[in-house]
Amino acid sequence: MIGQRRIKQTKAQKKAAYEAVTIRDEDRCQRCLRCGPPQRHHRQPRDDYNTTPAGLIVLGMPCHQYVTEHPREAIEQGWAMPRHTSIHSSEWPARRWLPTGYGTVRLAWVLYLDAPDQGVWWVEISDAEASKRMSDAGWEAAA
Repeated sequence: MIGQRRIKQTKAQKKAAYEAVTIRDEDRCQRCLRCGPPQRHHRQPRDDYNTTPAGLIVLGMPCHQYVTEHPREAIEQGWAMPRHTSIHSSEWPARRWLPTGYGTVRLAWVLYLDAPDQGVWWVEISDAEASKRMSDAGWEAAA
């Protein structure tokens, strides 16, 4: 079956996505919150269509290298997506540090949005929901 034709993104669209993610993630590594220098990471390998805020996260250089060199672990831990999936990045679970009411942070599963909804760029989901979404998409975690 032939799918709907996708339109390539313009340089301006890609630049806007990079800028939005820099603001959303406060230019801090979302894997460890410490390392640098910050880089924009495509959760799914980059192509002409997937440079969107939902498909990007900020990672520091050491974490970006780790995620790139260990794709299976990166997917299971929520820092990447499988190369071949028809699921849009806004529907694929990601990890993110979220603030608590006590001045600390906690690691949570989220679905990233391509545009903020009343200033919020993600929706938190449960561990079970993240696992179900990955499983429903055909992703099987390593045994």
